[in-house]
Amino acid sequence: MLTIRLAETYQGSDSADAAANLASSISAEAADKSTGAAARLARLFNVGSASTSFKDEGNTKNASAMSGTLAASVIGTLPSVNLIVAGDKMIAMSGNQDRLRLSGIVNPKDIETGNYVPSNKVANARIEQAGVGMLADSTTMGWLQRLFMSVLTF
Repeated sequence: MLTIRLAETYQGSDSADAAANLASSISAEAADKSTGAAARLARLFNVGSASTSFKDEGNTKNASAMSGTLAASVIGTLPSVNLIVAGDKMIAMSGNQDRLRLSGIVNPKDIETGNYVPSNKVANARIEQAGVGMLADSTTMGWLQRLFMSVLTF
């Protein structure tokens, strides 16, 4: 059994700009400028002009932090003597449930006194935090709203 000290921080940002313009024009005119059948045919094909314009800007900034501890079990050993670890913790409080999962590979040399391992020493770490309950529900977009957002993108 190992205790993983979670000390994770993540910051990221992304920015994008896009612009596109399209213009077209189609017209036809009777060669002899007559008002007969040739002119009517020319007016039939005279569809005028059209233009389309698109401009988009977007910025995303994300900052996350996680701290605490999580007990993890050694579930396997690699030929290199590194340990495969996995742990799961669920905390239920005030109608909300938070689940924390971790898996990865630990070098036995990185195990500190008391069987502690810093999370930045866990290779191939997969750390997941997910919650269910009123708090998670209030910050999640509903299925009908997601449907409207996918159809009505303006």
